[in-house]
Amino acid sequence: MPAGQSVQVTLQLTAQHMTYWTDVTRSWIQDETLIDVFVGGSSEATLATTLTVAD
Repeated sequence: MPAGQSVQVTLQLTAQHMTYWTDVTRSWIQDETLIDVFVGGSSEATLATTLTVAD
């Protein structure tokens, strides 16, 4: 995509996408948390939003 162009992206996330494996209980769990999402061409990206994960 050329510099300066924008595009809308839709992510379809389910509850399962927000889980992680823990060795403590040897199962997948989901915690209430905030996930910061950054978009850009490098690790110095400044375009960001926050996803809220709730039970």
